[in-house]
Amino acid sequence: MSHDKITHSIHILRRREDVFTVLADPERHESKWRPEVIEFRQVNDGPVGAGTRYQVSRQLMGRRSDATVEILRLEPPHLGEFRGTAGPFTFWGKYVLESADGGTRIDVEARIGTKGAAEAGASATLGQRLLNAAYSALLRAGIVVFRREIAVDFRRLKRLIEAPTANQLFGFPESP
Repeated sequence: MSHDKITHSIHILRRREDVFTVLADPERHESKWRPEVIEFRQVNDGPVGAGTRYQVSRQLMGRRSDATVEILRLEPPHLGEFRGTAGPFTFWGKYVLESADGGTRIDVEARIGTKGAAEAGASATLGQRLLNAAYSALLRAGIVVFRREIAVDFRRLKRLIEAPTANQLFGFPESP
C-alpha cells in the first residue's frame, strides 16, 4: 500500500483545552466545522478513547461517501491519532496541540493510501498492473482533494473557534 504524507499547521487564538474539546468529540462537533459531514456516529460502547470507532457519512460533490474511523490515541489536551478507511482509501492522521502565542498551535499530519493495491513487480499480471495504475491515479487525485480539504476545514475551525459566538456554538465555559 502506498502512502503520501500531508502536513498542515495553524494557530488559533483559543485555549488548547477548548480546541482539544472540539477535536476530541467529533460526534458532537465535527459537522459544525466540516459542513460536508452528515453524520459522525460512535459505533462501539464505552467512553471516547483509544479503540473508539465511528461511522462517518459525508456529502462530497453531490455524492455520499462513507468511512470508518478508529481512535488510536487520545491524550488530552494535546494529542489525537486515528486511522480509517473510505472506499478504496486508507488514511491515518494525528493532531498535536501546543500552547503558543496566547492561543494554540495545531500541527496536523495525515497519510492517505489505497487498500488492496499489490506491489507490481516483474511477475505481476497485466490485470494487477492495470489495477495498480488505476489505484495510483485515484490516490494522486485523493491526495490533492484531502490536502485542500484539511486546509479549508482547519481555516473554518479557526474562524468558528475565534468567533464571539464560539462559547455558545461549542459549549465552552464563559471566560472569567
